[in-house]
Amino acid sequence: MLGGLLLVVGLSGCSIWLEPGTPVATPPPIDFADPVLNQRKIFVTGDITPESAERIIRQLLFLDHQAVAPIELNLMTPGGDLNAALALDRIMGRLRSPVNTRALGECSSGGALLLAAGTGTREAFADSVIVLHGMEVNGKPPARYTELTQDAYTAFWQQHAQLPPDWLPLPPGKMFVLSAPEALRYRIIDQIIPNSPTNRPPS
Repeated sequence: MLGGLLLVVGLSGCSIWLEPGTPVATPPPIDFADPVLNQRKIFVTGDITPESAERIIRQLLFLDHQAVAPIELNLMTPGGDLNAALALDRIMGRLRSPVNTRALGECSSGGALLLAAGTGTREAFADSVIVLHGMEVNGKPPARYTELTQDAYTAFWQQHAQLPPDWLPLPPGKMFVLSAPEALRYRIIDQIIPNSPTNRPPS
């Protein structure tokens, strides 16, 4: 978090400005013996916060150190802190291991960003909902802070998807609610997972 400043973007499209010195919760310890983690699977549920981003980054770095092999990032999140989501994108892009991202259901805001940020295969279940929206800043951030953050947000979508040019920059208060086929069309994901299990043994 730069200079004690925190920019939070939620599903509503609004952001919250916290003054320097705002206390940040200590993230819970990570169980590196967790059998799910050691299957190279990470789950992102609930809000994306600086604390959850730190935990996910530590998990990613741990797995990448263990072996160069795909990591599975499973997502079901309404989004949250834009800077935290962008930090995760930057770390994922510097790992040796490819990161496969998967929408388990709703992926909104920063969740949609993480879905698109995958460096391996990006996929969503057929009934997933992916929501993109613009950012708004309340309060009085330093000069150019909003402009530079918006530039980073726009550059991300230009690099990781093929959105219609007139969508960018994503305007404040505007939401784009996408089905999995629409997310595939706009190259936010690479493939759709059928909802019907195909590996269940016959009854």
